[in-house]
Amino acid sequence: MTKHADLRHPHRDPTANPPIHYDHLPDRTALRRIQTALWAKEETRGAAVMIGSGLTRTAQRAAHDAPLPPTWRDLANDMAAHLYQTGNAPRNPLTIAQEYAVTLGRPALNDLIRARINDQALTPGRLHHALIALPWTDILTTNWDTLLERAVRNNPQHHYELVQTINDIPRTRAPRIIKLHGTLPSHTPFIITEEDFRTYPTDFAPFVNLAQQILMENVLCLIGFSGDDPNFLQWTGWVRDHLGEHAPPIYLIGALALTQPTRRRLEARGVTPIDFAPVLTHLDTDDRHAEAIGYFLKALTEARPWPAQRWPTQPQHPANKKEPLLEKWKKLRSTYPGWIVAPRIVRIHVNLETRANEHTLNQILKTAITEEQHALLYEFAWRLDIGLLPFPPEILEQLGQAATGTSLDRTKRDDLTRWLLRNAREQDDHEALTTWERWIEQNAPRLQHYLAWERCLHARDTLNLKTIEEHRPLVEGEDPIWTLRRAALHAELNNKKQATNEALDALRELRTRQAQDQHSIWIASRLAWALFFCQALASPWNDDKRLAEELGEAAKEWPSDLTAKRCDPWQEREGIREELRQARERQQRDKETIEYPFDPGQATRTTHHFLAIPQTAHIEARRLFDRVGIPRGILNLNITRDELETAITIEGTTTPTQMTRLISSRPTRKLVDEQLSRLAIARLPNEVVGETISRLRPALTDTIRRYRQTPDENMVERVEWINRAANIAEILSRLIIRTNTTTIQQTINETLTTIRETPEHWTLAQKLHLLIHRGIAALPPEEQSAFLLATIEPPLPGEDGAEHPDHNLPEPIDAFTNPKPDRSADEQRWARRIEGLTQLVASRGIVRERAIYRLFKLNTWQLLTEKEQHAFAQNLWLETSEEKLPTNTGLFSHVFLYLPEPTPGRARRAFEHEVIELNQPHQPTARDLVAVLNAARYIPEPHRYLLSRTQAQTWLARMLEKVTQFAHPQDAHPLSAPTEAERFLAWGGRAIAGAVLPALAPEDLTDEIIGQLMTVEAPGIVEALPGLVAVKPELQGAVVDRLRDLLVGAEAEWGHAAAAVLEWSRLDHEGNTKVPDDLVSLVTGAVLSRHRGTLANTLAAATELVRQGRLSGTDQARLESGLTYLFSDLDYSGTRAGEYDEVSLLRARCAMLALALKQAGRAARIIDEWLATAAHDPLPDVRSASREPQ
Repeated sequence: MTKHADLRHPHRDPTANPPIHYDHLPDRTALRRIQTALWAKEETRGAAVMIGSGLTRTAQRAAHDAPLPPTWRDLANDMAAHLYQTGNAPRNPLTIAQEYAVTLGRPALNDLIRARINDQALTPGRLHHALIALPWTDILTTNWDTLLERAVRNNPQHHYELVQTINDIPRTRAPRIIKLHGTLPSHTPFIITEEDFRTYPTDFAPFVNLAQQILMENVLCLIGFSGDDPNFLQWTGWVRDHLGEHAPPIYLIGALALTQPTRRRLEARGVTPIDFAPVLTHLDTDDRHAEAIGYFLKALTEARPWPAQRWPTQPQHPANKKEPLLEKWKKLRSTYPGWIVAPRIVRIHVNLETRANEHTLNQILKTAITEEQHALLYEFAWRLDIGLLPFPPEILEQLGQAATGTSLDRTKRDDLTRWLLRNAREQDDHEALTTWERWIEQNAPRLQHYLAWERCLHARDTLNLKTIEEHRPLVEGEDPIWTLRRAALHAELNNKKQATNEALDALRELRTRQAQDQHSIWIASRLAWALFFCQALASPWNDDKRLAEELGEAAKEWPSDLTAKRCDPWQEREGIREELRQARERQQRDKETIEYPFDPGQATRTTHHFLAIPQTAHIEARRLFDRVGIPRGILNLNITRDELETAITIEGTTTPTQMTRLISSRPTRKLVDEQLSRLAIARLPNEVVGETISRLRPALTDTIRRYRQTPDENMVERVEWINRAANIAEILSRLIIRTNTTTIQQTINETLTTIRETPEHWTLAQKLHLLIHRGIAALPPEEQSAFLLATIEPPLPGEDGAEHPDHNLPEPIDAFTNPKPDRSADEQRWARRIEGLTQLVASRGIVRERAIYRLFKLNTWQLLTEKEQHAFAQNLWLETSEEKLPTNTGLFSHVFLYLPEPTPGRARRAFEHEVIELNQPHQPTARDLVAVLNAARYIPEPHRYLLSRTQAQTWLARMLEKVTQFAHPQDAHPLSAPTEAERFLAWGGRAIAGAVLPALAPEDLTDEIIGQLMTVEAPGIVEALPGLVAVKPELQGAVVDRLRDLLVGAEAEWGHAAAAVLEWSRLDHEGNTKVPDDLVSLVTGAVLSRHRGTLANTLAAATELVRQGRLSGTDQARLESGLTYLFSDLDYSGTRAGEYDEVSLLRARCAMLALALKQAGRAARIIDEWLATAAHDPLPDVRSASREPQ
């Protein structure tokens, strides 16, 4: 903005005045009244201003020598010169104007005014801009120029509506610029004559009424008038005549240079002068009036209260820069506006400033006396509370002394007590939590509502819903935020209606309070969070119409008045999300680990990054939402779950409360897998596992009880209880493998009872069966048998006749390891359940498959009587044609070869016809490969099916055709699913080696066939190569070269090459061909070099070679060296364990290798260390691997 020229000094800025001391101003008391009124918030009276022609003379002129705008006397002299040649003109300018209009006509008078006031040649000066920057309730002006309205147009941030005519009044609202006397160029009449002023109250009554209303409601400042200004005299006279004793204060501002008689005359007219002349004596007389206006506007600007929403920044006072830290912090706290949660930018500012003073704080705490120390500790704790940060552990003792001492007043001691109680809960410090609970109960009963709230939050985080119900009624207080907190507790209990009622009650109460005090940030902050809660509740899934009605426009657009006060929870949530995202990125930046499914042997390799850096974002997130009472969600509505999930990934789950907090956050399966992987479970201390299980078991029972008690019509609520119970069961099933036998047995019995009592929803049933499965698998084999009958007794999916989706329901019977129960101890129950299963075999669908599978396992363990076997066979083969295998069984075809059959040989004939013969257009499938391989190699000897030479020739041709097809996807049939191709290639090599090649003669292996098997780009087929050597020993050199290339080549091929060596070791065991020494060395070298992607297969191959006595002393020593490295690498607590695929599987394989070396006569320290460590491994599969076969 261009500076305007002063009246006499073109380079002077009248608002850039040298400082004056307002204390020297005689009228300083009146000035302070105007300052107070102008910036008042709570009072209804404000300040309005009326502008006279004196302000026009401060405008910026186009040229320095351009004439100044005229005064009243200048206009009167111009008119008199036309009327009175002799110089006997009247003294009253209004009379002269009246005579001019009568003599020359009104148009001539208007033209004179336009000519003398060249409006377009004037530009608003700095005083105009300074004037409109102030919060006047209205600006009235008797001037005809357009300087004020143009100043507003050039500064859109200062909004004033323009009133030029009577017609503008109804459609405008304050603040306004009101042109009382017309405006250039054409809004006439220009009020100037005696007749104009006489008829003004009648002709312009709306203007008079408007001015009266403004004057009644505000103090009025007059700027740009002199004491004898006709406008001044007319308007002040009108106010005195019409308002009398009700007239508001009127202040005349300027360099007035008043004499005492003149001052008394003004005061008698109800006008209080503010005369700047006494402090402007150093200026020329012509400069003083503009300078007076500048000083006045500057004084008003400097009196502006510091906006509360700009806290903690304060006006700069150089004298206070060396203020003691305690005093500085106390002053800042005393001006805190009252946000329930300080805005993010405020928290950042406070936290940075607090950290910047840590050294000073520590020095003071070391030297200060107790009273000052406690005062400073309180201020420090208050700042951490505002910043949503935890207390440093090293000051907890001192804070406790301050809270329980007497040096602080009761309010401050109560604050410290509340904060220490919260800190103990958040840090999962049970001893401190108990201590502060007792302290409040015994010494501060006034804090019972805070204690109840903290107990509810602790109960939420520990899954103790009964405690929430018990203490929720005590969560109350005068602050409406307590109503919002109760709503959050109802949400934790899935009480949607009650949560909505409480949230709406809080909203209504806060809106009532805001109507009483619209300027309060304390109210606005709480109102904003109540709105946020209600907006979150008003989702498409919530049919409560009251929310939309109550929210009104706030449902569509966030209220601007709340944003202006920095009260925008949506923005705060985005800020928390950004902080969490940045914290997570920092945590992931520098180190790579691998994430796996929980159960061993089912890993899919995925890579993530992780770096454990101390963070506070997760604490801030939880504390923010807890402070205002915003829940994770309610029923199927997600409110803050995403943020809390990220907080959990940053914090981890290494304490009981962190794990139960994981469940209460309604986690996704991905989060559970990430936080509670098998490696993470293995790393947990025993006491953490025990405490967590002790919380989960009753929580599971209580949650299922709530599900069952919820009426069927409340489907959404029932599903929420199901999902919560399923999460508890999932995590309990992961932890149970770490606990003692007694706890496992108790948990299995509880779960079996739950399943028997009521058929559950399939989601919950899946997790309950998984809990039983993992629990049984974790028991020692000798303890498992006692549970077999109880495990098969619960109804199968669909056994009750109802439709029941399978959804991969775990089969607990798979967890048993060759059980040997004593049927005679409870023969009737055994017979009854087996009969029931046998009858189900004759049905259809899932229930038939499950019944068949259970009877198949029982038969394998020789637990069926001859009569039961016969009944099983009859129903299994029911409605099956002679040359077909039973359908709808879920079993691989080879299994029927050793299941009971109606007549001897029927299964073999059906297997041969349906699987082996490969009648056109039948092509072998991956399931066929599994069946043929198992039939030839793995089923009990009397039942095996070995291919004939002719059958093997046909199978090999068909398999190679399909291998070629799958190995070149562009040639594959369009209907071939990728998963089928992957499975076929994975099993192809094993099936060729184990079932096809042993039936062939050397001449059957043509060069073409050999070339295909040696060169096909399908890594799984590599496992067939040892079988070639068994048929044609002369191929050994080529096969060894091929495997050597793979073992030292790309990592993707190592696993299949190692599996090929393992296959060769099996053939070696069968006496077909020995594993070449150089391959043996490559295997032991691979163990030593620890190729991570293939280590499981390499360890298995090495173990098999040790058992066969195929290793030299040198090779065995290399294996021991490899085990030494792996002992460190695979240590659960080490940083390298996460770099390996499935650590527990590798530890088990290492234990098996160590056991094989020991049985081979090796005596090395590392062997004993592996076996001793594995025997006490946290995971049962590793412990089992270290045991010698019985």
